[in-house]
Amino acid sequence: MAEFLTILREADPSMLEYRVLKTGDKGEDVLALKKRMKELGYLRSAAQLTDTYTDVTAERVVLFQRQTGMTENGIASQELQAYLFSDKAPSCAQTLPRIRSRVSSGDNSNHVICGCCMGEGCECCGFKGWIEY
Repeated sequence: MAEFLTILREADPSMLEYRVLKTGDKGEDVLALKKRMKELGYLRSAAQLTDTYTDVTAERVVLFQRQTGMTENGIASQELQAYLFSDKAPSCAQTLPRIRSRVSSGDNSNHVICGCCMGEGCECCGFKGWIEY
């Protein structure tokens, strides 16, 4: 059976502490990943963190992958997490994309929450927190 094993001489043993994370996964490890990404600037400082690996999480993982030269697939591999949690992990050097979520108001008009301020109000949305569409 050993013929199927591949031994990596330079492999970091700490990688075994992580499970591969992808969209839809839930758990404390997802929350820890998001906290670290927030510390490094890949998530907004005002972002509310949950234990769910969302599409937005995957987008931000892609930003990290792009900046570090890793394959851009939005999946937090064991290698990615070992690097992310290391002292060598770079802070985000890119402008974060705006995230907009559709919401319905009581007056039958639809709004999009401003992705810049996440509903708090900023210059982008005229300090309303939302944009009509």
